[in-house]
Amino acid sequence: IVAQSVENALAHDAVQQEKNNLQLLLEISRILVPRMEMKKLFAEIANCVRRVMNPEYAQLALYDSDVSGLHIHRLDCPAGSKVGEPLDYASEVTFGEEHGKFLTVAELKPIAAESRKRLLEKGFLTICSFPLISASGGLGTLDVASRMENAFTAAETEMMKRVTSQNATAIENARAYEEVASLKDNLAKEKFYLE
Repeated sequence: IVAQSVENALAHDAVQQEKNNLQLLLEISRILVPRMEMKKLFAEIANCVRRVMNPEYAQLALYDSDVSGLHIHRLDCPAGSKVGEPLDYASEVTFGEEHGKFLTVAELKPIAAESRKRLLEKGFLTICSFPLISASGGLGTLDVASRMENAFTAAETEMMKRVTSQNATAIENARAYEEVASLKDNLAKEKFYLE
């Protein structure tokens, strides 16, 4: 009877934890979906990351097909820096000019490796890189770091994997929104020029 009571209590705790995780995913989805401007989206992604893992540092390494390379954006930053502000180093990972708008999973691996290398050089001891994969393909990585060893639990890491897929979808939507806004502005300029 005691063993069954303990088993029931553990099962109840597991169900409650999963309920809390699903509730957090729903909240994050509600926060990210309406964000269409990239800088505002980066700030919301930073908040989401802090809610799940609370790292000392986080960044997005996003593929840009226009330059066939990466842009690195801070999310959690040292004092005096701004969220979404590009880092002061250029990525060594590049892709051919003929490359499409999205990356394959295999192409995401060197991005994660470079991020880990750079963060280790800055004194971080625990680093996790999460691939940002939308329905269309890979966008880059979300990297989190801490100066403490084993700073992130397995549960936090698993939850972050779930959150990262929502982040990827939100980034893809924001990119599409910016592209449409740019085309709209160009059309308005052309119309003005033709009149």
